[in-house]
Amino acid sequence: PCPRQLSFNTTIAPWDDPTMRQAISLIIDRTQIINVAYEGTSTPSQTMFVQYGGMAPYIDAIVAAGMGISPTADVAAGQALIEAAGYAMGGSGFYEKDGAALTVDILVNNSTAEYTRTTDVIVEQLRNAGIDATSQPLTGQTWDDSVNNGNFTAAYNWDSCGSVNEPWNSMNRFTARFVVPVGERSPGGNNWVRWN
Repeated sequence: PCPRQLSFNTTIAPWDDPTMRQAISLIIDRTQIINVAYEGTSTPSQTMFVQYGGMAPYIDAIVAAGMGISPTADVAAGQALIEAAGYAMGGSGFYEKDGAALTVDILVNNSTAEYTRTTDVIVEQLRNAGIDATSQPLTGQTWDDSVNNGNFTAAYNWDSCGSVNEPWNSMNRFTARFVVPVGERSPGGNNWVRWN
């Protein structure tokens, strides 16, 4: 029941920049993910919370405040943010800065077809937008150790979900009290993105 997400290790440049993470969010077409990876059997979340009726007051308030997530992509807006950060489209079809391509390697727990199928769609969307994206499927415990110890750039997961009906339990997972250095295991799997 928990929403799925693409999480970035916020200690790794350029993904430590919230504008670059916003660019990725704009490029991702969640409706296409639902149509392809889920074969139309789900609904894109508008927030980090599950789209259940009991969560409507919170979701509606977030959307009304202009902080909701669009179910469709705005690739041009995402690319504009990348270009504003100093990247230019290179001859390889990927954005470059100072001679290096803009890359992202996405770890995915390969224990379910849902995760790997979704990551395949995300990788294709990012590559089409000019980001040299790859997917790295890992078995359950290897994936868990990698993300919890901060040994990743991006990961596909559901781990912001602390509860399906209590928003505080989900938001609390990202409080600074859980921030630990890369190489040290995140306490209870909380804030392994090291957002501070």
